[in-house]
Amino acid sequence: MVIMTRYLHILIAALALTLVAGCGNDRDVPSIVTGNVIVLSNQTLTSSYMSQTMKFNLILPAGYNADTDKSYPVLYLLHGMGDDNTSWIAKGNANTIVQNAIKAGVTPELIVVMPDAQVSFYTGNYEPYFHLELMPFIESRYRTLNTRDKRFIAGLSMGGYGTLYHALTYPEKFALAFSMSPVDLNGDITRMINQHSGIGVPAFTIDAGQNDFVVNDHPEKIHQAMEAKGIPHRWIYRSGGHDWTFWQVSLQTALEQIGALLD
Repeated sequence: MVIMTRYLHILIAALALTLVAGCGNDRDVPSIVTGNVIVLSNQTLTSSYMSQTMKFNLILPAGYNADTDKSYPVLYLLHGMGDDNTSWIAKGNANTIVQNAIKAGVTPELIVVMPDAQVSFYTGNYEPYFHLELMPFIESRYRTLNTRDKRFIAGLSMGGYGTLYHALTYPEKFALAFSMSPVDLNGDITRMINQHSGIGVPAFTIDAGQNDFVVNDHPEKIHQAMEAKGIPHRWIYRSGGHDWTFWQVSLQTALEQIGALLD
């Protein structure tokens, strides 16, 4: 109830996002899709912090099960409000985007983790769940390269907020933080930036749409705060709105940046 009260002022925006992003049944994602990548849908992890069973989706390289000696970089890819762990595939076509990026040599093979965060904004009880339960589970159960330079985080809208929050709070864990159309609730992110030392931060990218009337000027204020603080980052301000068409391009750009860091 506290969380819902705090975030009441953006629920209307979330409804607008749902309408803009388009309808679709997220549960239509098959359990396993074979091709140049493997998709595992609705994997589960029982959380003591969240007091429930949490879900996540995975994209694995096509050869994951054949070459059992190989480990991979990992991208944690966060959804927005009104969506869940299936949305990046069901609505965002993430499996095809990742597959094409790998085939084109844009990025090396990698593992993509898409967790369900409900409407937590990736904070509160979700924060220890993410760092003390989900990440350790993923990085022990699956063959990930568990060093900062091989770990990345990205997300859209609410997930853009989560991306910045976790990258600023735990800069030692991520090499890249790619924030798409981030909302900045109550100015939380700009305050974090203003209070941050700016030392040892990951490579930041803020990707915002010129016609995004859901988050409005939130991304630009985050960009300006980083500039004022002297925190290096990339600021992308391009045509587009608060929708999956925009975020699919964002994901392609994020994979390009990951590929450059891993080159």
